Amino acid sequence: MAKKVVNQVVIRDEELTPTTLGVYSNKAKNPIGLFILIVAFLVLAIFLPNISTYVDKLTGKNVDNSGPVIVDDGNEDDPIDDSGEPAPVEVEKYKIDASTVVDTEDYSISNIAIRGNKLELSIVNKKSENLDLDNYYFELYSDDLTFLERVKAGEDTLAPSNSKNYSYTINSNPTQFTFVLKTKDDYPVIKLKYNDQQEASITCTKGMEKYTYIFINDVLSKVDYVYTANNVNDSNYAAELMNNQTKANRLNTLNGVTSSVLSSESGYTLNINTILSDVDISQLDDKNFYRFKTSADEVVFKAEARGFNCN
Repeated sequence: MAKKVVNQVVIRDEELTPTTLGVYSNKAKNPIGLFILIVAFLVLAIFLPNISTYVDKLTGKNVDNSGPVIVDDGNEDDPIDDSGEPAPVEVEKYKIDASTVVDTEDYSISNIAIRGNKLELSIVNKKSENLDLDNYYFELYSDDLTFLERVKAGEDTLAPSNSKNYSYTINSNPTQFTFVLKTKDDYPVIKLKYNDQQEASITCTKGMEKYTYIFINDVLSKVDYVYTANNVNDSNYAAELMNNQTKANRLNTLNGVTSSVLSSESGYTLNINTILSDVDISQLDDKNFYRFKTSADEVVFKAEARGFNCN
């Protein structure tokens, strides 16, 4: 083993004589290596998610994003009841009873009753301008204030001083209700899941009707509608079939619409397929066809308030 060489330092015994203890070099180091290291770290941090996904695919892990729609209220600060719905405690709740009258500066609601599976009532417009019911909703509650369901008030407008009787099909047994105006900010957030074709879909069904809403880049792009009738023994079956055949023929004259009726001994099926970027939805005469680029939040909120089950 080589001996360690130690440089001896000689300190002279002379007054104020400088003595050299060592040599320090302040020559600047080359910064290129450090710069390359920083750049490599940043590139790795940015592309790490993509690298992880690529590795998952190579190893056979499931990375398919298709699946059910995830619904999020979008506001963690809102109080939540047992049903998962927001509990708007700040809105006054009214008893469902014939003696109840909801009277405000803009409207009056009276003659409130439940008959079978129908909520019936009257609305009076007290404003000096039209009352647009399109964004008003009835929210129904039980005795213990558990949220049960939401019902869209209407698609129409009431002229000043006019009144109208309304009847809504409901799926619960409420005892109290609120009447509220909703905006887009109130819609629960819908997180779409995309398939390999970069399309996401939401299916809403009610009875014999099924709407499939197809989204691309988080906006509504297509709607497919299916009506399945198997009531061949009903007295109005033949007339209904003829009306829908006429409807399909009319819709086929519109841009962006393909429609057909397929019949058999057990019933018939009406199919309507639309590409919304090419369609004037006002010509479809169906409020469940939404305009091009409508958000999933709005589609689900309004469809469910019309009694559809969406997933």
